[in-house]
Amino acid sequence: MIINRRKKLSSVKAVLSTALLINCASVYSAEMEISGVAEVEMFLLNTKDNTTSDVGLATVEIGLDGTIAEGVDVHILMLHEEDDTPLEIDEGTIALSNIAGIPLSLTAGQMYLPFGKFESNMISDPLTLEIGEIRESTVAIGYELDGIYGSYYMFNGNSENSADDNASDFGLNAGYTTNTLDIGFSYLSSFAETDTMQDSVSSAGDNVPGGMGLHAIVNMGPVQLIAEYITAIEKFDAADFAFESNASKPSAYSAEIAYTLNFMGKETTMAASVQGTKEAASAGLAESRIMLGLSTVLNDNTSLSLEFMNESDVEGGTGDGTNVMTAQIAVAF
Repeated sequence: MIINRRKKLSSVKAVLSTALLINCASVYSAEMEISGVAEVEMFLLNTKDNTTSDVGLATVEIGLDGTIAEGVDVHILMLHEEDDTPLEIDEGTIALSNIAGIPLSLTAGQMYLPFGKFESNMISDPLTLEIGEIRESTVAIGYELDGIYGSYYMFNGNSENSADDNASDFGLNAGYTTNTLDIGFSYLSSFAETDTMQDSVSSAGDNVPGGMGLHAIVNMGPVQLIAEYITAIEKFDAADFAFESNASKPSAYSAEIAYTLNFMGKETTMAASVQGTKEAASAGLAESRIMLGLSTVLNDNTSLSLEFMNESDVEGGTGDGTNVMTAQIAVAF
């Protein structure tokens, strides 16, 4: 079964769920699970010329998941992000699993497509997610057995580069996972279809490159290593997406190391990350980031996280840097 990815990874380590039993036409008994996350963030931002601070309800998620019948699952996720996303249906899918008795799944609906992995222990999303995340209504076929996984999906793209009004865009991913390792590859037929690139590609040219993603996650006891690379496969035409007035091949990378220990009886994770982009200035993405993070679990469903981020200006910009200190308290239920 294909698992939908959240836009943000909560540092909460446990979720308390409420189960409801609902009779469906007196034929099936469906177990529905309600869950949610609330994140409040405080930040202090310092630039060369100014210092600002604020407090906000950064994220609220309310999820409803249930098995309607054997091999039939439904997933609905509502999301609110302050100053960004009003309360809306962020995800909604129906999934059929174990089709014809083999480990295939069919997932249909609105979801975050499996292009990129975007794993992180930080509060802020990695630059790989900022350039590569894509949410669409899709039909996807997935496979998972003995650690080998993969999927193929198709959708009707929304970018200005879509030449027709058909579900002609597609992607695929494949990988291998164990308790200590996750490596994978993903492909997207049009890199102009990611959420960020849709807002940045300026014209309806025909030469739209595909996108590619590579990731590796290694868990060695208390140590976790994460590496990811997202890139356009070829260059965009300069009229579509340019870098310094030339054809560009935007990309992003993220490398992270985390160490988890028991500190005063609380599970605590320390993390450091180096991230960057190339030829992505037209999308308004930073050229480089250095990040340090610290998070601790206060109880079964509450966590406290701190993050320091030093971010450079966009490539080809002024070169000025920005320092951001963020504190987050998150509760899952």
